[in-house]
Amino acid sequence: MNPPNGQFFLDVDRTVKSFTLNSLFPNQQKFLAATRNIGVTTAVDDSRSRRYDIFLELKKVGQ
Repeated sequence: MNPPNGQFFLDVDRTVKSFTLNSLFPNQQKFLAATRNIGVTTAVDDSRSRRYDIFLELKKVGQ
């Protein structure tokens, strides 16, 4: 039996342009303006441990 896995991907540029987001933390707008994509993959290693791989793609300076 394969362990359960999960994946999540968010295109921050497209999301911010399409939806109005409530402020969740200070300087949220600066964080969103500097972030291009967020991705998360999860995996169950065994009955007591989980693995989370987090991908954060930032924009280059001047974009």
